[in-house]
Amino acid sequence: MSEKAEWFGVVNAILENKNDVFDERTYDVFMVNRALSQQLDCVLYADEMNTMPWLDARMHFDYLLHAIPARNRSYRKWPKRHVHEDILAIAKWFKVNLRRAEEIIDVLGNEKVKSIVEQVQRFNNV
Repeated sequence: MSEKAEWFGVVNAILENKNDVFDERTYDVFMVNRALSQQLDCVLYADEMNTMPWLDARMHFDYLLHAIPARNRSYRKWPKRHVHEDILAIAKWFKVNLRRAEEIIDVLGNEKVKSIVEQVQRFNNV
């Protein structure tokens, strides 16, 4: 079974079926808290676990498994960061990551950015 499938199985066990599927090798405290914070009725449980970073992974899992009531919850897609087209064009032009492209776009003037965006679009259309 892939690590991703195991991770979703852990979140599903906490929220719905209450099976003890804990595996210390694949259990990620941060990602479990993040998944729980997407559910309105589980935000406070995730916040409580954030206030206790000294707990080991097993204690974290056991608390969430027994504290959160089991029920079917609707899954939503996680919010993704929207990246502006100009930043994508700068990243492609200079062959850098998006964070570095944001720094570069702050240094360049508006006319230079427009010029680069036009050239990248022209290159993509060829």
